[in-house]
Amino acid sequence: MELFKAVGELFDEDGGFLSPEFHASDVQVGHTYFLAKDEAQLARKFAYQVYPILVEYVKDGVLRAKSDGELPKIAELDVAINGEKRQEDVLTAVRRWLGLSDEN
Repeated sequence: MELFKAVGELFDEDGGFLSPEFHASDVQVGHTYFLAKDEAQLARKFAYQVYPILVEYVKDGVLRAKSDGELPKIAELDVAINGEKRQEDVLTAVRRWLGLSDEN
């Protein structure tokens, strides 16, 4: 639920990351991507299904930096997701992205 909420905040029209050319209801990642039996499965689904969509949204300008230059948190995940292939590492990267890790 925390991961779904965190991703949803990227599409909050008042949050500053969603380009004004798009409506959240048209581009937001759906809840079914976040249905999982445990955290490990959720981390895999996020890393290999949701994360690539978010990266494409940044490349395509659907999600962009705020007016103050702040980037969506997914930019911080690029090295972690692409550089760490083991399931535990992906889960650690996702938890860090959510601010749930003590490593911050």
